[in-house]
Amino acid sequence: MKTPKTTILDYIDWRGDISFDLDGINEVDCLIFATLAYIDFSLTPFVNTLDLRMAPTIAEIYDSMSHVKGSDKQFMTLLCKCAKSKRFKNVEVFAYESIIDEEQHTQFCAVSFFTPHREAVITFRGTDDSLVGWEEDLKMSFSKIPAQSYAQSYANKVASNCQEIPFYITGHSKGGNLAIWAGAHLSDDNFKRLVKIYDNDGPGFCGEFTKSAGYNRIMNKTLKFVVDSSIIGMFLDSDTDQKIVASNEMSTLMQHYPMSWIVLGKKFYTLEDRSAVGKATDSVIKEWLSTLSYDERKQVTEIIFEILRSSNAKTLSQLRGADAPKKIVPMLKAYSDTDKEKKQFLLSIIGRLKGILKKRAISIFDNILE
Repeated sequence: MKTPKTTILDYIDWRGDISFDLDGINEVDCLIFATLAYIDFSLTPFVNTLDLRMAPTIAEIYDSMSHVKGSDKQFMTLLCKCAKSKRFKNVEVFAYESIIDEEQHTQFCAVSFFTPHREAVITFRGTDDSLVGWEEDLKMSFSKIPAQSYAQSYANKVASNCQEIPFYITGHSKGGNLAIWAGAHLSDDNFKRLVKIYDNDGPGFCGEFTKSAGYNRIMNKTLKFVVDSSIIGMFLDSDTDQKIVASNEMSTLMQHYPMSWIVLGKKFYTLEDRSAVGKATDSVIKEWLSTLSYDERKQVTEIIFEILRSSNAKTLSQLRGADAPKKIVPMLKAYSDTDKEKKQFLLSIIGRLKGILKKRAISIFDNILE
């Protein structure tokens, strides 16, 4: 069978006329909701309300945002298709929260959806363009992060507000990690109404969390999707049930982008196994991380972001855009001013990675010769 190229945009074209009353929430719907969470809803009236009687619909939100500049075009295309479809247009959007705290090095965003079929979807946004968000991502490798505490509080608040209503939790990238964390920390009353958790290519966890009672409690209600060659979803520990999704992108990083995931009917097009590139990359990263203590991971993160912050950039885009040369100069100076001990530490960490890559290259070459 030839691999299809159809995505969530095609899904809406095909099934947008089927209401949630006729066919309930599925895995593709939950990725759509997780992707909509990347949109900045802050300028939309009442979208932050917990009162469902005041919550705007997706159609109403699109009407108010269709002329807003600066939004990602593909995300706005998704919003437009949802707003014009029978399936999504009357879905209500509520409980929008967005926090960027540079002092606490925290980026958190969540939004919830309520379908006409009286089911709720609690959704966590993945990492945005902010340096704060990326710094928090690296902190996952050695500690609990503030966004996880926010997610735990948010999920319980929304679930308690939607009394007697069944609900799902979903998220993409870091949002998938937050979805699992939040689900594992639901109160007993809220947990009874939890239908499913969808972790869409989210990183795993460090420490003892995966051995906790809360984590074990959600195992049979959780499904994790990882992408063919993407490395994000395989980062750190995760014992949840996994399915491998195909992407129509070749790039390892671009496969992580949810708009590239291949959809067939109302399910993802899945594969038997990950690609050789994906498995090799996972193996190298896991071996490298195994050589780093939690203290070393923390120290690397602090040094890297101390240098990045010297540029006064707030986002990754500012480091890549027209002003990039102006940002690089203070970063180079910051690295130059870094004391000798820190430089030697960074070089030793990089040296461990180079050693693993060299060892793997020799092994592959020996296999070819054999």
